[in-house]
Amino acid sequence: MLELCSPRNTNWINVDGLSDEPLIKKISEKFDLHYLLVEDILNVDHQPKADEYEKHLFFTLKMLYRIEGQSIDYEHISFVLGNNYLLSFQEKEGDIFDGLRTRLKQDTNIIRKRGADYLL
Repeated sequence: MLELCSPRNTNWINVDGLSDEPLIKKISEKFDLHYLLVEDILNVDHQPKADEYEKHLFFTLKMLYRIEGQSIDYEHISFVLGNNYLLSFQEKEGDIFDGLRTRLKQDTNIIRKRGADYLL
């Protein structure tokens, strides 16, 4: 997967679930992520925050994605935004980005014409 990333394109890597630490380590090495940033990705009890690094911006937050009756379901999600890439790390497995992926598959969609910042 990482070998397919090209500096000529906008690249989006989404990690479902945080249990595959070897994969997260490979991604962190490829994109030169600071070890404290990786700790924030893996710490699901972390408060929402944003940090600026030399090569990228980091955001972590709690995402509300399902409301059933009076209960609200949420998960920890983190984003790393770089010059031509967006990395997203979801606490729980399951793809909440299906609708976005469908839109990305359409060649005429504006999301495909913009950069990683627009994708975020």
